[in-house]
Amino acid sequence: MPTEAPARRSYDAPAGVLDLTLEPERLSVGMVNAICNWRLLLRNAGDTHVVGLRVASDLAAAHATLGEREQLGGPGAGARIDTVSLLAPGQEVSLKGEWTLPLSEARVVFVAERATILPLARLRIVGAGIAPQRIAILIGVPAEEGGRVHPIDLESTRTVFRKLAARRIERALD
Repeated sequence: MPTEAPARRSYDAPAGVLDLTLEPERLSVGMVNAICNWRLLLRNAGDTHVVGLRVASDLAAAHATLGEREQLGGPGAGARIDTVSLLAPGQEVSLKGEWTLPLSEARVVFVAERATILPLARLRIVGAGIAPQRIAILIGVPAEEGGRVHPIDLESTRTVFRKLAARRIERALD
Protein backbone atom coordinates (compact mmCIF):
# COMPACT_ATOMS: atom_id res chain seq x y z
CA MET A 1 0.00 0.00 0.00
CA PRO A 2 1.37 3.48 -0.81
CA THR A 3 2.64 5.73 1.98
CA GLU A 4 0.23 7.89 3.93
CA ALA A 5 0.53 11.60 4.74
CA PRO A 6 -1.77 14.14 6.38
CA ALA A 7 -4.90 14.92 4.35
CA ARG A 8 -4.10 18.64 4.43
CA ARG A 9 -1.60 19.48 1.69
CA SER A 10 -0.81 22.29 -0.67
CA TYR A 11 -0.60 21.23 -4.29
CA ASP A 12 1.67 23.36 -6.44
CA ALA A 13 0.57 24.14 -9.98
CA PRO A 14 2.24 26.26 -12.66
CA ALA A 15 -0.18 29.18 -12.26
CA GLY A 16 -1.36 28.75 -8.69
CA VAL A 17 -1.57 26.77 -5.51
CA LEU A 18 -4.67 25.03 -4.19
CA ASP A 19 -4.72 24.11 -0.51
CA LEU A 20 -7.29 21.53 0.55
CA THR A 21 -8.48 19.78 3.69
CA LEU A 22 -10.88 16.84 3.74
CA GLU A 23 -12.84 16.46 6.98
CA PRO A 24 -14.85 13.24 7.23
CA GLU A 25 -17.64 14.17 9.65
CA ARG A 26 -19.61 10.93 10.03
CA LEU A 27 -19.54 7.41 8.64
CA SER A 28 -22.52 5.11 9.11
CA VAL A 29 -22.51 1.43 8.26
CA GLY A 30 -25.79 -0.28 7.42
CA MET A 31 -26.65 -3.68 6.02
CA VAL A 32 -26.24 -2.53 2.40
CA ASN A 33 -24.15 0.68 2.36
CA ALA A 34 -21.52 2.66 4.18
CA ILE A 35 -22.36 6.38 4.00
CA CYS A 36 -19.78 9.07 4.66
CA ASN A 37 -20.71 12.71 5.32
CA TRP A 38 -17.81 15.05 4.64
CA ARG A 39 -16.64 18.62 4.26
CA LEU A 40 -13.92 19.73 1.85
CA LEU A 41 -12.19 23.07 2.40
CA LEU A 42 -10.50 24.56 -0.67
CA ARG A 43 -8.33 27.67 -0.46
CA ASN A 44 -6.60 29.45 -3.29
CA ALA A 45 -3.13 29.97 -1.83
CA GLY A 46 -1.79 31.30 -5.12
CA ASP A 47 -1.74 34.78 -6.57
CA THR A 48 -4.04 34.17 -9.57
CA HIS A 49 -7.74 33.38 -9.85
CA VAL A 50 -8.92 29.79 -10.28
CA VAL A 51 -11.86 29.73 -12.68
CA GLY A 52 -14.36 26.93 -13.37
CA LEU A 53 -13.16 24.66 -10.58
CA ARG A 54 -14.68 21.16 -10.80
CA VAL A 55 -14.25 18.55 -8.08
CA ALA A 56 -15.31 15.00 -9.00
CA SER A 57 -15.32 12.61 -6.05
CA ASP A 58 -16.40 9.16 -4.95
CA LEU A 59 -15.81 6.60 -2.20
CA ALA A 60 -14.22 3.21 -2.81
CA ALA A 61 -12.59 0.67 -0.48
CA ALA A 62 -8.83 0.13 -0.36
CA HIS A 63 -7.60 -3.46 -0.56
CA ALA A 64 -4.17 -5.02 -1.10
CA THR A 65 -5.45 -7.31 -3.89
CA LEU A 66 -6.53 -4.38 -6.07
CA GLY A 67 -4.03 -2.73 -8.38
CA GLU A 68 -2.77 0.78 -7.73
CA ARG A 69 -4.45 2.17 -10.86
CA GLU A 70 -7.78 0.56 -9.93
CA GLN A 71 -7.71 2.03 -6.41
CA LEU A 72 -6.10 5.40 -7.03
CA GLY A 73 -7.24 6.03 -10.61
CA GLY A 74 -10.75 7.20 -9.67
CA PRO A 75 -13.18 8.70 -9.25
CA GLY A 76 -15.42 6.46 -11.31
CA ALA A 77 -18.13 7.21 -13.86
CA GLY A 78 -20.85 7.82 -11.23
CA ALA A 79 -18.78 10.41 -9.36
CA ARG A 80 -20.30 13.33 -7.50
CA ILE A 81 -19.46 16.66 -9.18
CA ASP A 82 -19.11 19.93 -7.24
CA THR A 83 -18.30 23.22 -8.95
CA VAL A 84 -16.91 26.57 -7.87
CA SER A 85 -17.16 29.27 -10.55
CA LEU A 86 -14.38 31.49 -9.19
CA LEU A 87 -11.83 31.19 -6.39
CA ALA A 88 -9.88 34.43 -5.93
CA PRO A 89 -6.39 34.51 -4.38
CA GLY A 90 -6.72 33.91 -0.63
CA GLN A 91 -10.39 32.93 -0.93
CA GLU A 92 -11.65 29.77 0.78
CA VAL A 93 -14.75 27.77 -0.04
CA SER A 94 -16.34 24.86 1.81
CA LEU A 95 -18.05 21.99 -0.01
CA LYS A 96 -20.21 19.48 1.88
CA GLY A 97 -21.66 16.21 0.75
CA GLU A 98 -22.25 12.53 1.19
CA TRP A 99 -20.66 9.52 -0.47
CA THR A 100 -22.26 6.09 -0.55
CA LEU A 101 -20.18 2.93 -0.74
CA PRO A 102 -22.24 -0.19 -1.49
CA LEU A 103 -20.84 -2.89 0.82
CA SER A 104 -21.29 -5.43 -1.98
CA GLU A 105 -18.57 -3.53 -3.90
CA ALA A 106 -16.18 -3.21 -0.93
CA ARG A 107 -13.48 -5.81 -0.48
CA VAL A 108 -13.32 -6.85 3.15
CA VAL A 109 -10.00 -6.84 5.02
CA PHE A 110 -9.73 -9.20 7.98
CA VAL A 111 -7.89 -7.73 10.97
CA ALA A 112 -7.58 -10.04 13.99
CA GLU A 113 -10.30 -12.22 12.42
CA ARG A 114 -12.75 -9.29 12.26
CA ALA A 115 -14.23 -8.01 8.98
CA THR A 116 -13.20 -4.42 8.24
CA ILE A 117 -13.15 -1.97 5.34
CA LEU A 118 -10.84 0.96 4.68
CA PRO A 119 -12.80 3.68 2.84
CA LEU A 120 -10.88 5.55 0.15
CA ALA A 121 -12.03 8.99 -1.00
CA ARG A 122 -10.95 9.67 -4.58
CA LEU A 123 -10.90 13.23 -5.95
CA ARG A 124 -10.17 14.69 -9.38
CA ILE A 125 -9.79 18.48 -9.39
CA VAL A 126 -9.60 20.60 -12.54
CA GLY A 127 -9.90 24.32 -13.21
CA ALA A 128 -8.29 27.17 -15.10
CA GLY A 129 -5.36 28.44 -13.03
CA ILE A 130 -4.27 25.08 -11.56
CA ALA A 131 -2.91 21.83 -12.96
CA PRO A 132 -5.37 18.89 -12.93
CA GLN A 133 -4.98 16.77 -9.80
CA ARG A 134 -6.03 13.28 -8.78
CA ILE A 135 -5.97 12.70 -5.01
CA ALA A 136 -6.73 9.63 -2.87
CA ILE A 137 -7.42 9.89 0.87
CA LEU A 138 -7.92 7.02 3.33
CA ILE A 139 -10.73 7.48 5.86
CA GLY A 140 -10.83 5.50 9.10
CA VAL A 141 -10.64 5.49 12.85
CA PRO A 142 -7.72 7.61 14.11
CA ALA A 143 -4.70 5.70 15.35
CA GLU A 144 -2.70 6.97 18.29
CA GLU A 145 0.70 6.39 16.68
CA GLY A 146 2.08 8.07 13.59
CA GLY A 147 -1.11 9.69 12.34
CA ARG A 148 -2.27 6.53 10.57
CA VAL A 149 -5.87 5.39 10.31
CA HIS A 150 -7.45 2.09 11.32
CA PRO A 151 -10.08 0.36 9.19
CA ILE A 152 -13.80 0.53 9.99
CA ASP A 153 -14.89 -2.58 11.93
CA LEU A 154 -17.94 -4.08 10.21
CA GLU A 155 -18.59 -6.39 13.16
CA SER A 156 -18.72 -3.60 15.73
CA THR A 157 -21.93 -2.95 17.65
CA ARG A 158 -21.38 0.70 16.72
CA THR A 159 -22.84 1.57 13.32
CA VAL A 160 -22.09 5.30 13.34
CA PHE A 161 -18.49 6.52 13.53
CA ARG A 162 -18.06 10.22 14.36
CA LYS A 163 -14.40 10.29 15.36
CA LEU A 164 -12.68 9.84 12.00
CA ALA A 165 -9.31 10.63 10.48
CA ALA A 166 -8.22 11.25 6.89
CA ARG A 167 -4.75 10.52 5.49
CA ARG A 168 -3.67 11.32 1.95
CA ILE A 169 -2.02 8.57 -0.10
CA GLU A 170 1.14 10.01 -1.58
CA ARG A 171 1.15 8.16 -4.89
CA ALA A 172 -2.22 9.17 -6.36
CA LEU A 173 -2.03 8.82 -10.14
CA ASP A 174 -2.28 11.73 -12.59
